[in-house]
Amino acid sequence: MFKTLILVCALDVANIDNCYIVEDEYGPYSTRAECVLRAEEMQRELSYYISEPVKSYHKCEASI
Repeated sequence: MFKTLILVCALDVANIDNCYIVEDEYGPYSTRAECVLRAEEMQRELSYYISEPVKSYHKCEASI
């Protein structure tokens, strides 16, 4: 089982340490592929909620 996490960091040099984690509320997922698909969906959806420029990274973490 895998859970999806997204690390979102501001690109503003003044807020370089301004990062936070977005955790998926729908998972966990049976396969890493399902987790990656959900991560990609979450990254697309972030643009609707965050107006400042950001960089995001996903992680599919194995859960027990």
